[in-house]
Amino acid sequence: AFVQGGDNVLIGGFIVGGNSLLNNLVVIRALGLPFPGTASPIHCRTQSLNCTTRVAPLFAANDDWQDHQKAQIMASGLAPANAKESVIFTRLPAGQYTAIVGSADDTTGIGLLEVYSPL
Repeated sequence: AFVQGGDNVLIGGFIVGGNSLLNNLVVIRALGLPFPGTASPIHCRTQSLNCTTRVAPLFAANDDWQDHQKAQIMASGLAPANAKESVIFTRLPAGQYTAIVGSADDTTGIGLLEVYSPL
């Protein structure tokens, strides 16, 4: 989706199922550099990623994936190629969540939001 600075963001919702309180491993990625297999010159150079719920307005944020949980993200096999991309690696209870992808440096371009539940 097209991402800009300010309020022009990519918003995605996702649902985590399961019975356990904190047993659902989730990896949320915000990518903006040219994606493998594409030739798009338009990309968002630096992403910001925020995750919210109705109960917790902001429970996680990231704008450079290597700054937080680098070892776990790399071990998951979901580490982005670029350090400026964003990843949140967390355990979540069942519920509804929102991920918001914006431009951390006010550049304009294409951003991609991905949510994984690795086993």
